[in-house]
Amino acid sequence: MGVEALDCSDTGGDDLFDFEMNYADTAPTSADYFRTWGRLSAEYIIAATDGKAQVVNNVGADPLQQILNDSFVETIGECSGCEIIDTVDYTTPDLAPEGSWIQQFRATLAKNPSTTAVFFPFDVQIASAGGAQAVRESGLNLVTAGGSGQSTAIDMVRDGLVTAITGSHSAEWLGWAAIDNVNRALSGQPTVPQGVGFRVVDSTHNLPEQPGNGYTTPIDFKSAYEAAWPSNN
Repeated sequence: MGVEALDCSDTGGDDLFDFEMNYADTAPTSADYFRTWGRLSAEYIIAATDGKAQVVNNVGADPLQQILNDSFVETIGECSGCEIIDTVDYTTPDLAPEGSWIQQFRATLAKNPSTTAVFFPFDVQIASAGGAQAVRESGLNLVTAGGSGQSTAIDMVRDGLVTAITGSHSAEWLGWAAIDNVNRALSGQPTVPQGVGFRVVDSTHNLPEQPGNGYTTPIDFKSAYEAAWPSNN
């Protein structure tokens, strides 16, 4: 079973995994899960710009990154007053500090002063690769959104360097959910929706109480699993 990983069949090949992770009712597959991530990020940007988003997008080359991006682009396209005005393409090695991605991104901001929003799909672009700092240095007043909720990105929301982390989710919950579905599969049962999803973190919503902490869900999923699993006692 793959967690946040595509099966080969999602890109036209044969099945590799024996069964699906089944994240939620609306996201039974990893492809569905990443589509949800892209759609929610676009919806936030549309709302935060009052339906007038002029977006600089960042698009990765990996298949999962492409699926997330396709959903983001499709949702932005549904907004009549919104437009993706420029795109920065990258591969994962390009995201090294002072690597080729950040160089291209700075240049893209400089040539597009009408930009009102930037989509950073992942935390690495926001923090270690320098995206949030590049936006600050540009002098543009932008809505910046994306990421998955690691502590470095969450702290940048707290410090006013990023508008929102739109793909915040609990990696710990994903782990427990994976164990639940693996156990079901090994027992000859189908996997079930685990309820794992995304929550937006911005300056007034879902921000952890203390700096230095990544996103944590308020849902007590551990107790639910412990109550559902057979006891060893």
